[in-house]
Amino acid sequence: MENFMPGTIPDLQTYSKLYSMSPVAHINQVKTPTMVMLGEDDRRVPPCLGIEFHKALLAKGVESR
Repeated sequence: MENFMPGTIPDLQTYSKLYSMSPVAHINQVKTPTMVMLGEDDRRVPPCLGIEFHKALLAKGVESR
């Protein structure tokens, strides 16, 4: 993972590591009501990913706004 740079094509091992660090990989562990705050100009987490996380929480029965 230390070789990952934006603009490069990650290999399977890098994708696996990135997924394991993603909040969505741990969605089944979330039990607490959650408020997702999104920033329109956020360069790290695009709003569309926050919206998908919110939808995943609702699908798992976790109260989310």
